[in-house]
Amino acid sequence: EADFYDEAATEAQTVCGTLAAGPVEDLLSFHGRDFIDRFESEARQDRRMAWVLGGAWQFEMSDEIWNRVRLAADDTYWKRKTS
Repeated sequence: EADFYDEAATEAQTVCGTLAAGPVEDLLSFHGRDFIDRFESEARQDRRMAWVLGGAWQFEMSDEIWNRVRLAADDTYWKRKTS
């Protein structure tokens, strides 16, 4: 877990960032109603999933799905990267 919050770039950050900015955004944009419950559940159980959600952008997600993503997300790392 420390790899996710390390100041230096890590493989974990790269992999999860790639997932967030592609497959997760796409899946939730086009099939959000079918999958958001699973993402929320996993994010509660595993901070890594919360971290991935924190790196996703709204893209084509409905406002309803996007709001649920934001509530489940841990965006502390991502906010630090943009500051």
